[in-house]
Amino acid sequence: MSTSVYRTFAFAVVLPTVALLATSASASQPETHDGFFANARFGITYGRLTSAPLLIQGEGTVFNAAFGYSLDQRLAVYAELGETALWAPSFHPNGAYADADFDVSARLSSAGAGTRWTFLEENLYVSLAFAAVWASVQEQRRDHERGAHTPFRTDVGFGGTLTLGKEWWIAPEWGIGIAANAHFSRIQDQDDITWHNGTFGLQCTATWN
Repeated sequence: MSTSVYRTFAFAVVLPTVALLATSASASQPETHDGFFANARFGITYGRLTSAPLLIQGEGTVFNAAFGYSLDQRLAVYAELGETALWAPSFHPNGAYADADFDVSARLSSAGAGTRWTFLEENLYVSLAFAAVWASVQEQRRDHERGAHTPFRTDVGFGGTLTLGKEWWIAPEWGIGIAANAHFSRIQDQDDITWHNGTFGLQCTATWN
């Protein structure tokens, strides 16, 4: 398992812990969106990374972690980290097809900020985030060395993520639910080749607010 996967699961454990510690000293009304905001989303995705000479596509996993503050019952602002990994994607150089390698993954990593608007009666929400985005291809080492080799990495580009979700209260400050997201980004690599990327995912969500 790659170092990036370990980081993903570490985020999933640390997020609720940070949320609990940050809010333990302050009072909040139950089942209301106020104060400190933390959200984690993890699920499955399909993605395409496209440039003039190469298409990379496949299925994988997507993880997002957000920390912020609710300005009122409906509106929250937050900072967000995200990572999408396409496991054993197919490569199509110049329209041809290359067999997928199960030791290879294509990744989109992001760091940015966004806003979340909640429809209170149904506890539905829509969020929009803009972020710095970079892509890489990682190959798991087959020798005795640990970690993964990164034969390709782009420069930092720009992208946006739209998320639609529904949550249910399970505790005075906790909500869990499901969400669908769409991510689009544009990145250049070191050879000045432009990559246009798109992913679509379904996620399980957990929110402390």
